[in-house]
Amino acid sequence: MTKALKIIPAVLVGLVAVVGASPAFAKSCKGVKLEIQNNSTHTISLRNAKIYDVYDDRTRTENISNKELLPGQSRTEKANLAKIGGKEFQWSVRYKSLVASKKGDAKWTKRKTSGKSSAIVCKKGSRYVISITN
Repeated sequence: MTKALKIIPAVLVGLVAVVGASPAFAKSCKGVKLEIQNNSTHTISLRNAKIYDVYDDRTRTENISNKELLPGQSRTEKANLAKIGGKEFQWSVRYKSLVASKKGDAKWTKRKTSGKSSAIVCKKGSRYVISITN
């Protein structure tokens, strides 16, 4: 009976330590900057960024609708990825390209998705870059 009493407080202390740590852990991925570089030969219209939480196996969306980038331009979007915390994530960008049609005028393509970034550990205030090419 004495051994059981010693084990229970140790378990409770462990639970309090884990629960108490979550707010600090969540703050570890605030103020993140997502930079999208248009290294294609077409103007692109950004739609959103897809954030894949490797640990939780979930995808979240950061809206960046209708921001156009000419070839060679880049855009940086602030993101609060507190739900990712200090864990690994991958991201990609959904966009449309402005291309010449057969008639010679320009038209927007169907929505495309850039390749996923490699898995990165999310850190507060960091900048993550993805490049869109043809």
